[in-house]
Amino acid sequence: MVSAKSTPVEPAHKGILRDETVVLRWIFGYCRNAQLINGMSWPDIPQTSVPRGFNSDVKDLGFLSIDVDHFRVENGVIQRVEVARPIKITDLGTWLKGFTRKPYVLVVHGGKQELSLLSLLNIKLEPVFIIDTVKAAQFPLQLWYRNNLKELLDEFEVPYSHLHIAGNDAHLTLRVFLMIAVRDAEIHLEGKNLPDWIPILKAVAQSPLPPRPPTRREVAAIAEAEAERHTTIEAKEA
Repeated sequence: MVSAKSTPVEPAHKGILRDETVVLRWIFGYCRNAQLINGMSWPDIPQTSVPRGFNSDVKDLGFLSIDVDHFRVENGVIQRVEVARPIKITDLGTWLKGFTRKPYVLVVHGGKQELSLLSLLNIKLEPVFIIDTVKAAQFPLQLWYRNNLKELLDEFEVPYSHLHIAGNDAHLTLRVFLMIAVRDAEIHLEGKNLPDWIPILKAVAQSPLPPRPPTRREVAAIAEAEAERHTTIEAKEA
């Protein structure tokens, strides 16, 4: 009996080019004829000022990432949420305004919880675009499934620690966002001169993590040790 070995058929949506990736091409200027799939026209955003001779057409936009954890709602009422800031949840909208004075792009990983929280708090952000890194990564990585944040961090060799803490995940999502742009530009411009911002973005995204700030307990212990040291010095001088 002869048995034929079947080859798995890849899903039709593998590596599909989504608007999120097209928006990246427009933001960083490495695709002159980038067109949104839904036919929308591009907003009027100027380019950043760069030194003469610097190969860059990056738009003058800010990037804001929001991540919430331990989000629980019952009967339309927020029971628990972590935003990694010691503020009242009702003050979140006022706090976010400090980051949204200039045109900006909202960057999320998945984004369902984050957008739900904003809606419940009646916070109306007005980003130029919303980019979901899950969707933006699909074309450059040729994916047909949802990569979690850890998988994308590993793929792009981005250092990380203490995932699933709201502030950390928001920071790391921005690093992944930068690396998606780098990877897509390298693919799209293969064999051509790459923009000068590519090594810069890669260096930022893959840079070592900043040192962890001390906890309240650690600060108290340091203060206590310092006080004991001063007491010992004064006793010796007496």
